Amino acid sequence: MYNVETGQRIQQGTLPLSDETYISWLGFSEGGIPAFYDDKGVMHVLNYYRRVDQGQWTPILDTSLLHLNLEPESRPYYWPIGLTDQTMSCVRCKV
Repeated sequence: MYNVETGQRIQQGTLPLSDETYISWLGFSEGGIPAFYDDKGVMHVLNYYRRVDQGQWTPILDTSLLHLNLEPESRPYYWPIGLTDQTMSCVRCKV
């Protein structure tokens, strides 16, 4: 990741994804924090992203835990449309 104003590289590395996981959404929170959502239903944010090479991807929400009483194939999927410090706005989709 680069600071576009200064041209300085501030973060580098790979996203914490397993071989069977894909990025479903990649963007920034309302406050500018880098974030991504994977196909397993986990939202991650990059903590300490403004500190050079100190950023850490941290899972903050696992939507797969919201409907454990349902069979896996009938659980809804969530499509993120916005992220703030407190809330993930999303569309609930049926698979």
